[in-house]
Amino acid sequence: MVTILLIAINLIVYLLMLFSGVDFFSPTTENILAWGGCSSGTILHGEPWRLLTAMFVHFGIFHLLMNLYALYDLGSTLERIIGRVRFLTVYLATGIFGGLVSQFWHLNSYTVEAGASGGVFGIIGVLIALLTTKLFPEEVRIPYLKRVLGMVALNVVYGMQGSVNMAAHMGGLVSGFILGYALYLTMVHEKRSQGALLLIPLITLFCVSGILKHMKSSDPIKFDGIIAEFDALQEASSKIRAPTDNAEASHFIRTVLIPEWERRMLLAAQTQNLKLSGDKESHRDYLLKWVDLNSRRMQAVELQISAIERNEDDLIYEKMIKVLDEQIAKLNGNN
Repeated sequence: MVTILLIAINLIVYLLMLFSGVDFFSPTTENILAWGGCSSGTILHGEPWRLLTAMFVHFGIFHLLMNLYALYDLGSTLERIIGRVRFLTVYLATGIFGGLVSQFWHLNSYTVEAGASGGVFGIIGVLIALLTTKLFPEEVRIPYLKRVLGMVALNVVYGMQGSVNMAAHMGGLVSGFILGYALYLTMVHEKRSQGALLLIPLITLFCVSGILKHMKSSDPIKFDGIIAEFDALQEASSKIRAPTDNAEASHFIRTVLIPEWERRMLLAAQTQNLKLSGDKESHRDYLLKWVDLNSRRMQAVELQISAIERNEDDLIYEKMIKVLDEQIAKLNGNN
């Protein structure tokens, strides 16, 4: 059975994660990404395959067991109804759609997506579609349809807690519902089924490429690009070595460090007109304040050193630096 094979792959991946040192109950987001989980940054920068691999990675044992129980319960039923090839095709397609919808929905956050739930809800969507057709006798169709719809309702209620990735669930559910009717047609017209099945991966690839292209042009992803440039500048700046001669300190700050902070300010300014919300809006607000405060501090340090070099009173600059240090510490403490 394909269902058993999928369950086995999920279990093997999880065991390998444990043997590598990943926490049994709570893998970190870094762990999840290392083992194939996906984020908007990874899938938009050369790794779209993560939409597939993320389906076999889980955030802990409870996440794994809940998904595998549902996969076994519903997947084995659907596989018997539509056959192995149809089942595997629709499971993978809806899982990919679920992950894609999740990343699109969470563009303004730093969500890392993983788990089989997109494909599981794809199975539910297919079952709902098929249960509204004449494929089953009414005495079977009505009770089972009520059971499946009840599972969806419970998930919606449970999802209100905020810890459930409802976007992935709904993406899988809706795509499964649509594909369910397509599968029904292949079952009614058996001679045309092979050609029709080939359309599912082709449509999936077409939709994935189109949505990824749209995501790349969105403001949240443009913000990620600016942040990547900012981080690269930070890394390059960390390798700059200050002169050991105090006499050159003022010149070094004026010609090297202050221009570095001016470049940071230009990058931060590019984020101001971007339409952001949620985590990325908060990140942008923090970045603008942090760059402004540190730039002003660097200028105050340069003025203080210049005053010392001219044997002038530097007390006013020392106070300025102290105030700015307090403001920077407070800003960092609130983030």
